[in-house]
Order: sequence, then C-alpha cells, then structure tokens
Amino acid sequence: MNEEIRVIIIDDHPIMAEATKHIIEKIEGLKVVSIATNGVQGMDMINLYGPNLVMLDYQLPDCSGISVAKWIKETHPAMKIVMITGFDVLDLVAPLTEIGLHGIISKEKEAPVIRRMVECILDNQLVLPHETIAKLVSDPEKDPDQLTEEEKKIMILASSGETSSQIADKLFVSKRSVDNYMSVIYRKLAVRSKAEAIAVFQNNRKKGTGI
Repeated sequence: MNEEIRVIIIDDHPIMAEATKHIIEKIEGLKVVSIATNGVQGMDMINLYGPNLVMLDYQLPDCSGISVAKWIKETHPAMKIVMITGFDVLDLVAPLTEIGLHGIISKEKEAPVIRRMVECILDNQLVLPHETIAKLVSDPEKDPDQLTEEEKKIMILASSGETSSQIADKLFVSKRSVDNYMSVIYRKLAVRSKAEAIAVFQNNRKKGTGI
C-alpha cells in the first residue's frame, strides 16, 4: 500500500476497541487515527480526520450503528464501513448491504480472520462471514440463470459495496434503471434482497458457473 489508510473505530467497549486497533494496525499501511465511544463522537471524528475506513460497532450507547452508517453514506459516500457486532450476523445482512456497507464482521472471529476480511474489503470486495453466505445460498432452488453482461457489471459493483446511485453514476444510467436491473437479477437468482443476490452471485463466481 503506497498511502497510509486512516481508520476510525467506533465502539463503546474500551477493551474491544483496543483489541480491534491492535488487529487493524497489524495490517501494513493502516493506522488508527481515533477511537470514539459513541455515535455522536464518532461522527465528529469522521468529519475531523476524514478516514478511509470506519470500524463501526452495531450497538452504541447513544444511537444505533445503522443510523451512523446511513449518515456516513450520505455525507462521505466513498468511505468504507465495516460493521462489527456480537449479534447474529445473518439478521443484519439485508439492511446493512442495502445501506452500502462493505463488510460485516462478527466479534467472535479470531484476529487473523478479521485481518483477512479487512484486507479483502480494502480490495473493494463486500465481505460477509462464510457461514452467513452458506445460509443465504443453501436453498437448492437458487440455481441462477445466465446474467447478461450489463447485469454482471451491476452485480460486480454491488458486490464491492456500491449503492444503486453510485452504480448508476459509474455506468452512466439512471438510478431507476439500476433498480429495474436489480429486480430482474433478483428474479433470475431467485432471491428477495440485495444481500442474497450478492451472496449467490459471489458463491457461483467462485464455483465458476459463469454467471
């Protein structure tokens, strides 16, 4: 990594925050510039330091991690966000991927696993725990049809954490067109959410099925 990547951690548990800092700073080129203990302080630190990556706890004392994530995407759309949580990750996938998060990491994961997940996120991949993807694609009826080249482009961008508006800007189409494409993709992949579509798409790409 040529440039230093600035990271802010927002977590009200001091021990967990320090543990996350230790894990993050083991990755070459990353530096934790601030640790915030609540959502309001976190937003202030984000405005002050302009980090590249935010490690955000799902449950904060003054607000939810989701509300902070929405604020970040509205005010700093290029910023990467990783939600760290001790809750059942599967229940969070759909709402968080709709916001445009780049990863969801369970606090129960070991340090080397978290480091690998963060490295993938920095490489513009949407990262979910393996067991979560397995649950999302476990339905045997999810046997996807071939996607068109345009649909593949949209799914590749969605898999990197881009929102519909960001995808529209990059493909020079309207947001409504992207939403229409996504509806077709949902039907082809037999899914009902962006999170499921991404999970099925990534799973089948790894298998080399050609979608």
